[in-house]
Amino acid sequence: MFLFFILLSVFVVNAQGDDSNANPKNWRYNLKPGLNYSGSSFRDWFDGGNQLVSMKFNSEGFVNYQNERVIWKNSFMMDHGFTKKRYQKAQINVDKLDFTSSLSLIGKRENFMYTFLFSLKSQFTEGYNYLSSTQWLLQSSFFAPGYIKVDLGIDYIGVENLNIHLSPLSEKTTIVREAFYDKKVINEFWGGYEPSFYPEEDPHSGRIEPTEDELLPFETQLETTYEGYGLAWRENSKFEVGPNFRVLYENPELYKFFGMKSRLDAFVSYTELSKPDIDWETWLTINFNDYVAFNINFQLKYDYDVKFQENYIDENGMSAVRNVSKLQFRNFLGFGVSYTFNK
Repeated sequence: MFLFFILLSVFVVNAQGDDSNANPKNWRYNLKPGLNYSGSSFRDWFDGGNQLVSMKFNSEGFVNYQNERVIWKNSFMMDHGFTKKRYQKAQINVDKLDFTSSLSLIGKRENFMYTFLFSLKSQFTEGYNYLSSTQWLLQSSFFAPGYIKVDLGIDYIGVENLNIHLSPLSEKTTIVREAFYDKKVINEFWGGYEPSFYPEEDPHSGRIEPTEDELLPFETQLETTYEGYGLAWRENSKFEVGPNFRVLYENPELYKFFGMKSRLDAFVSYTELSKPDIDWETWLTINFNDYVAFNINFQLKYDYDVKFQENYIDENGMSAVRNVSKLQFRNFLGFGVSYTFNK
């Protein structure tokens, strides 16, 4: 990662130094904050129903530099959304922090570039598995996990609006902060219930922090049962080396008022070639004007190191729990308002 930033600085400085007639138009930027909404409401509705509000705050943008030799692209995406049902606490439904920086040297062959790529993915707040309206099992948090990838590869740009990146040598770092493990133990102590959910007559009621002795059995249990992000309990980082593949298609004016962006990321470690990480996300936009649009966003991903607890019947006919990997899917539909700042 440090090598990437050193090379990045050298290339950009040299590129700007060689461009004696540097033009401000070499720089371009774009910032697009937005707010999406969907929901339902009822009043004296005999057939029943529950009021629901779903909102998503998002912001994306880029800062790019280009001259005859070098293309330097920096893009970010931030999403944070929640769902709120009547008489229930708000629940997070999307939480994303995504940053990518690429430094490309234009090759002698048209349509090909040599590229250093850096990417970072994480989230802003704590993520839970909502077993019920009151029982929340802690699953993730800020930089728990955090994913950092650095690679050297080749980009193909021979098709308009399409970028294909392939690297035979990529380093992926998975990070889990120590604070997440501390919070996970406390969450297990409460049985997934937040203190405010306990009734007044419950012996746990009114208590904020359990003692170390009370937490010890749960710490011991997690040491043997926890399996997440390819890390052992209390382990903070994992390093993998392997090929990386990325496809990005982006066309804000695919057809009149219809825009599309789609990104596919795939990585596999050389030591575990049968366990790829795949992340495919697509954004579809139907624009009514410059400010209002109907947005569709869906994401499909698979990561062998992300485990789900599953109940099953073992060979002795007894009920048991095991950790399994699953294909994950989410989608969001809603009307949104946004404004674009660009240069």
